[in-house]
Amino acid sequence: MTYQSQDRVRGLAIETLLNGSCLREGPTIAFFLRATASNRTTRCRRGSGGCAAGVLLLGLLFSTQAASQTTTQNLAQDTGAPDFFRPPPNMFQAMTEYKTAPGSTRDVTTETLNLRYDHAFDLSSGWILATRWDFPLLAKNPVNTGNPNGDYLYGNGDADAQAALIRNINSRLAFGFGMRLIAPTGDDALGSGKWQLMPIVGARVGLPEISASSYFEPLFRYDVSVAGDPTKKNISNLQFAPMLNIGLPTDGRSLSFRALTSA
Repeated sequence: MTYQSQDRVRGLAIETLLNGSCLREGPTIAFFLRATASNRTTRCRRGSGGCAAGVLLLGLLFSTQAASQTTTQNLAQDTGAPDFFRPPPNMFQAMTEYKTAPGSTRDVTTETLNLRYDHAFDLSSGWILATRWDFPLLAKNPVNTGNPNGDYLYGNGDADAQAALIRNINSRLAFGFGMRLIAPTGDDALGSGKWQLMPIVGARVGLPEISASSYFEPLFRYDVSVAGDPTKKNISNLQFAPMLNIGLPTDGRSLSFRALTSA
């Protein structure tokens, strides 16, 4: 479960997560909740108290032989952090999120149950093809002309599908790029009403000087609407989403710091 309270200053949102993993069966019931099913022993995410874009292209020019990281190794080395460049081979997750954000007259609360399925393929060329599907279920209390009292509204949000190609340059460096398609499946008050495309490019830099599971991941995304309801606001949003993950020496846990800047 991810509890978020986002403070936005000039498009900046900062989030801190405590992640963990273990090999016990059962649901996850703590700070970072994911009920996970995979093609091997169920992995649990837990928090305290419970089981719970030019520099990237230069990588193609490196003469270093690509590391032989596979999706099965990714799952075995999983620390619970949302690692774009270490996709699991086959995983279903039910993730909950609680978020508050400033509204026109008061803060707006959004509670999300996101149903996510990840499936990755090890290609013979050494690349990894990672696919992801999300279907969010929302509860939100906006204040607008259709909901003047700010009552909670319930329904599904915009579903999305994503595909990305990932390449390990060596044991320390990896890069990748992909595309996300967002469909206007959400109810009128809970969705954007727009078909959106989001190209993604990023890199992963391992930080073994800190610990074996520490790394830094800068991601660039551009969210743009391409069709949909003409009465809805068009979307054009360039995002920079860096993440720093610090592997802790105890029980496979990690501490993640994520930020999102948009323009």
